[in-house]
Amino acid sequence: MKQKLTLTVERAAVQAARRAARRQGTSISALFEKSFVTSAKHKPAFAERWLNKHPPTQLPVASDFPHDHRFAHLLAKYVKPAPHARAD
Repeated sequence: MKQKLTLTVERAAVQAARRAARRQGTSISALFEKSFVTSAKHKPAFAERWLNKHPPTQLPVASDFPHDHRFAHLLAKYVKPAPHARAD
């Protein structure tokens, strides 16, 4: 879905964009859309940046605490392993 965007650009830049659009056989709008899409493609998403900075921690498992059967029981009952982060 497209939405309307209004930009204020110097006259010389608009004229240069018109010439470039004619050379490429496209519209000025298409040139701007291409420039914004290519710059946004290379920026990683927030979740990816967060996971790179803060990898998931390993949760303790019940076998790590064989001496305390109460803790081992509660840990096995209530704590589930975190799902692995998606790589795509």
